[in-house]
Amino acid sequence: MNENAFPEELMLFLKAVSDAERLRLLGALTQGPSDAAELAKRLDLRPAAVTRHLAYLEEAGLVSLQNQTVYRFNPKQLERIARQYLGGPRPVFEVTGGEVDDDERKVLKAFVRPDGSLKQIPLQPKKIQVIVRYLRSSFEEGVRYSEKEVNEILSRFHADTSSLRRYLIDYKILARERDGAVYWLQSS
Repeated sequence: MNENAFPEELMLFLKAVSDAERLRLLGALTQGPSDAAELAKRLDLRPAAVTRHLAYLEEAGLVSLQNQTVYRFNPKQLERIARQYLGGPRPVFEVTGGEVDDDERKVLKAFVRPDGSLKQIPLQPKKIQVIVRYLRSSFEEGVRYSEKEVNEILSRFHADTSSLRRYLIDYKILARERDGAVYWLQSS
């Protein structure tokens, strides 16, 4: 792709974040403002390298220099660039289909965000049952999943993967071997 196809601001951003040491510097600055010497010591980098990397980050607007010596992370610039250039259209979750009745539709609207993730896990068993049926579509018939794979799938929906996994077993959506090493979708 032609380099001119990207806006200069995006090119500066990509150049700034395309280096592991610069990413480590950004990570350190998210913990609070710091000067170059302190960053070099904390990250075990050469002071000259830190200064050079900070110049890239500053040029991209990801850090700012205050009082001539202290660098501060600029999260608003990162958010703005991500939203403007990297965002793309947001996924929208819609409850459709004839298999979902009005009560289930209300539960899904109450607990599912527009991106499809869960706002929270419901406490009431009837609502949990609706949610696990919703999660069922993330698994394929005939495929055997390791616990790690199940957790990866469920982490797209909520951080509490162990509760979701337990509910999928309890409500007989997933089955598992006795040792819990392999999971599969139960037949409907």
